[in-house]
Amino acid sequence: MIKLNIINIIIFCLLFINKMNAQFALPTFQAVSAKDNIAPTITGNSLASDNSTIAITFIEAVFNTSGGSGSLQVSDFEFSISGGSATLSSTTPSSISVSGNTYTLGISLSGIANGSETLTVNPVDDSIYDKSGNEASTSQSNNTASLNVTNYVIDFDGNNDYASIAYSTAFQPDNFTVQAWVNLDAFQNEDYFVYRHKTWFIGFSRSGTKIEAGVRDDDGDWLYPKSSTTPSTSGGWYHVVLTFQGTGSSTEYAKLYINGSLEDTESNNNHDLNSQNTKVSMGAKINASNQVSNYFNGQIDEVSFWNEVLAANEISALYNSGTPIDASSNSGNYTSSSGLVSYYKFQQNTNSETGSHNATNSGASYSNVTISGAEGEGIP
Repeated sequence: MIKLNIINIIIFCLLFINKMNAQFALPTFQAVSAKDNIAPTITGNSLASDNSTIAITFIEAVFNTSGGSGSLQVSDFEFSISGGSATLSSTTPSSISVSGNTYTLGISLSGIANGSETLTVNPVDDSIYDKSGNEASTSQSNNTASLNVTNYVIDFDGNNDYASIAYSTAFQPDNFTVQAWVNLDAFQNEDYFVYRHKTWFIGFSRSGTKIEAGVRDDDGDWLYPKSSTTPSTSGGWYHVVLTFQGTGSSTEYAKLYINGSLEDTESNNNHDLNSQNTKVSMGAKINASNQVSNYFNGQIDEVSFWNEVLAANEISALYNSGTPIDASSNSGNYTSSSGLVSYYKFQQNTNSETGSHNATNSGASYSNVTISGAEGEGIP
């Protein structure tokens, strides 16, 4: 009897609970997302090797309205620059392209970067938002880059390009040194790197197999120092230097150096430098009638002319194992910057870095190139 009563009580309780559940259903709750209050930030950047663009990456998708729509425009970014020699032509990017959350912005520079410049990119105020309407701060991290050092060279096509320097007696002193860095696209006999009509030159030999220099005296006789081996179009950049010593002395010497090494010395008695009222040309030959011929096909850089004879260790210092040094500043064994008559670095122009002998470019272009000479001495 007691056992039956207990069973009845359990059944009664279960029925009561079931009835109560039916009358008083438990409420259900929906999950509510927390509001996104975090502003979009720049997580990284990548600068092009020629400093033409910088790619900026955001942590999330961004828009140019607070409603979560609208593509970013160049006007939504602002550049600033500090240090170095290059400046900004405009603080607004010149172009914009997008890939995911990365925006590639065009940079307009004035001047040539020396590597000491710091470029900063920031959002413009009230311009960049995430999908929740959070505005990007105008002060960011991961938004600076050091500009890359750029070097331009003058590029001759071998057909009708050349540069010229007006006549001056400064280019026919009693003693002198002339240098050029050259890179060959083609090898043709009697094409010239640097030339002054019936006075001196550096170029390819008449046989077309060597680099040759020449110095002419007032009797029409030439000294022709030349390289001992043949250069090639795959040989990289060649540092070529001609020195002439001794006008008015009993014996005069013309020496040719290639890649910091003396290749040849030619000498003669009473070989006084010839006098001519002619231009200096680069990349071709200009005669006394201003006719142009013998066009060089390749690139030239760092053309320099001194009114003194550089010592062998100075020429080796200028070669610097294949990486040019600035001839306008003394460095190590090089101590003759004060003797520079003219110096052409071709940083998108043919102006002389020293003196007043600016050149005129006739058709040649400029290329952004890092000079890399062959290591070791002489022609490889």
